[in-house]
Amino acid sequence: MADRSTRRLTTIDASNVKLDIASDGSRIVLLIDGALAYVDLDNAEELEANLVRVAVDQNLEVSPHDRRLAVFDHLVNLVRRRFYKPGMLDADWEAGVHHYRNKLSNIAHDRDLATIWSELIGELNVSHASTALLQDTEKNGAELAALGLFIDTSYDGAGLEIEEVLPGGPLDGLLEERGAGTVLTAVDGEPVTRNTNFYSLLHDRYGSRIDLTFRGSDNSTFSFEVDPITLEEQRRLLYDRWTDRLRVRVEELSAGRIGYSHLPRMNDDSFRHMYDDVFGRYNDRDALVIDTRFNTGGSITEDLTKVFSGSPLFWGFSRQPRSLTYPYTRWTKPIIVLVNASNYSDAYLMPMAFQSLGLATVVGDSVPGTGVGAYWEEVIGANIEVMIPQFGMQDNSGRDLEGLEFTPDIRVLNSPQDVSAGHDEQLEYAVRLLLQKLRSRN
Repeated sequence: MADRSTRRLTTIDASNVKLDIASDGSRIVLLIDGALAYVDLDNAEELEANLVRVAVDQNLEVSPHDRRLAVFDHLVNLVRRRFYKPGMLDADWEAGVHHYRNKLSNIAHDRDLATIWSELIGELNVSHASTALLQDTEKNGAELAALGLFIDTSYDGAGLEIEEVLPGGPLDGLLEERGAGTVLTAVDGEPVTRNTNFYSLLHDRYGSRIDLTFRGSDNSTFSFEVDPITLEEQRRLLYDRWTDRLRVRVEELSAGRIGYSHLPRMNDDSFRHMYDDVFGRYNDRDALVIDTRFNTGGSITEDLTKVFSGSPLFWGFSRQPRSLTYPYTRWTKPIIVLVNASNYSDAYLMPMAFQSLGLATVVGDSVPGTGVGAYWEEVIGANIEVMIPQFGMQDNSGRDLEGLEFTPDIRVLNSPQDVSAGHDEQLEYAVRLLLQKLRSRN
């Protein structure tokens, strides 16, 4: 009888290992951190001793034009095999392929290849069809530093007048006591004048300290040496500032009765933060605003419908006021879901699901239909990554969700004037509606 037991022969010290077995069963082929190796199964008991690493000569001369042609043809065949509708949504795909392939002889960079491919796949007029040029960090290592400062653009004097300091940024806690009218006058001793390109002074400065000189409203001069942050770190702090302000606004408008949670992505991290909000910070609130505006998608709609599909069964009580509802891992109180035209992919499907199931009132702007799933590939032989829609979705009535606009229960727009003034009518309408629902329940 064949020995079908499982044994661990050895442990390979690597961060990424893939393996396959030869078709005749004589050899295991491994890819260990990108390097080829194999082991003959005749002596598998001594795997480590018989592990043969394959040396590869990486010097290969390839015509740049031929390489781009090969990549282009690979992507064309990828779409032919994977695109979710065989009819290509009635687009003349083959004519487009011929038209754009002829342009490859006139380009000299993968950036141009990415642009040409974006133009071609854009002819399909579908979401989840994009191309991104991957950054070569070794060749483009210079990075613009950030200081987390809001500048008063109406100031007409020398230097830059500080309007606000970003919480959590390099200057947080350093300028607050100086009061209004503080002006940045120099960066590392370089004067900041009306004609100075301020951002050029921050070019390639991340990772090194920067000396900043200021003039106070009393004409005093003072300096701070700070560690700048990256633009991505500043973007995250700006997001925190935005959501913190909306959270406080909901608290103010509802006198603490309503909670607020924003979902930036439909992914595990966003779900965990939302879950903490719902069953931690806001567990005792009477209602919730779940904000999905600007959500770029993912795949957690099913999980969210479970969390917000609860109906109260029992109430727990003690000497303290009633504080426990069964089920206690599902929200059982009113919610409103906020949406706008920037909801994408699964963030398009989520409010549609909540509306269909009657889990929430959906408030905001109409959402373009982007209901397909994507295939991603980092293309070998080119510094680009492509996304191709490989499966579509339909609702229970058989309607394709790609291109089908979603209409919220109540359409509320934020005008450019409101946004510029810091007024969020969609949010405030949601709070007013929830308070009205709470009054009607009492």
